[in-house]
Amino acid sequence: MSATEPATATYTTETTTAAPTGSGAQAPQKTVVTTVTMPTGYNTQAPGATLVANVIPGQEANCRKAIEYLGTLPLNDPNHPLDKLGTVHSFRLLLINNDTQLLLSIIFDGDTVQYVKDFHDIFVTIEGTPAFSYCEGFPENWREDQQAFVDFYVGHLVPTIMEYSFYPFVTCQEVRKALKARESFTTVLDQMQ
Repeated sequence: MSATEPATATYTTETTTAAPTGSGAQAPQKTVVTTVTMPTGYNTQAPGATLVANVIPGQEANCRKAIEYLGTLPLNDPNHPLDKLGTVHSFRLLLINNDTQLLLSIIFDGDTVQYVKDFHDIFVTIEGTPAFSYCEGFPENWREDQQAFVDFYVGHLVPTIMEYSFYPFVTCQEVRKALKARESFTTVLDQMQ
């Protein structure tokens, strides 16, 4: 499948339980089947991407500084463009193989190409330098040429062999909504005491 093709993934779970009866005996088993279908960048439980690119020899320190700079940004601030985007569950940037390669592992909601376009726009907005700009083949005119930025990222995708998600096919917005509901419920319970 190419990264530009829209995809959906269907995930089905079956839960079988035996409910206790009033007499202490177990009632017959009951099976609940839940099926969820949602759009993904790839057909996985945890839509996302892994990218690996070779660091330009001699640029290892600059690449590390670019990663460290991202770590200083208030990414969880509701006013930060990444938090406003509301589609990124988590991501990691790290140097591997004696700092000769940069690895990005990210879990996000939606289509891969759209995610990369959104990330491009965020980097332009925050005036940050992507760590990948210190890697071989990264376009020098990445700020002006969104498509070149997208082509670089899509061209460095590493196919996923296996993925696992504790909460498969749940979007960031659904997670936040559930957490807000839990917080509201807890507040009501606290006020009742």
